[in-house]
Amino acid sequence: MRRNPKPYLPFLKARLSLERLEAAKDVEQFRGILNSAHILILLGGDDEREFLVTQLKHLHQKRDELSTQVKKRAPKSGASLSPSEEASFKELVRHRGRVTQLENAILRGFAEVGDSRLRDTVLPRLDYDTDMRDRYIEYFEVTGRKDPVVRARLKKLLEAPGSPVTEQHLRRFFEEK
Repeated sequence: MRRNPKPYLPFLKARLSLERLEAAKDVEQFRGILNSAHILILLGGDDEREFLVTQLKHLHQKRDELSTQVKKRAPKSGASLSPSEEASFKELVRHRGRVTQLENAILRGFAEVGDSRLRDTVLPRLDYDTDMRDRYIEYFEVTGRKDPVVRARLKKLLEAPGSPVTEQHLRRFFEEK
C-alpha cells in the first residue's frame, strides 16, 4: 500500500473555496487562505496549478458580481446610507477586497515560479478590469516577456489612453529586455 507523498494538498485545496473565503471572519483565517494559495503553487504539481487556474476564474466571476453590487448600492452623490445599509455596504466592499487580495496572491505566486499558464485567463481581462490591470502587467513582466501574443496585446494597450501608472508599467515592460 502506497502512502500519499503530499498529504497536505487536499487540505490546502479545501481552504481555497469561495465559501471558506466568505466565512473567514478574522485576519488570521484570511491570511491562512492566502498562505494556502502560495504553498499550493510552490509545492503542488500541475494538477494543483490547474486547480488554481480554475479557482482564479471563479474569483474573477465573483469579483465582477461583487463590483456590480457595489456600484448599484453605492450612495449617490450627496446621499447617505442608513446605518443598516451602511454596514451591509461595508461588508460587501470588504468581501470584494478579500476576493481581490486572493486573486493578487495567486497572480504573485504564479509570477514567482514563472508559470505562464494564466495568460489565457488574464489577457482578455486587460481591456475592462481596470482594478487589476497593473497586477496583470506585473505578472506579464515576469512570464510573458518573450511571448509575442502578450507583447502585441500590451503594445496595443500602451498606445491607448490610460492611467499614468499603467503607462509607466507598460513602458518598463518594453524597456527591459
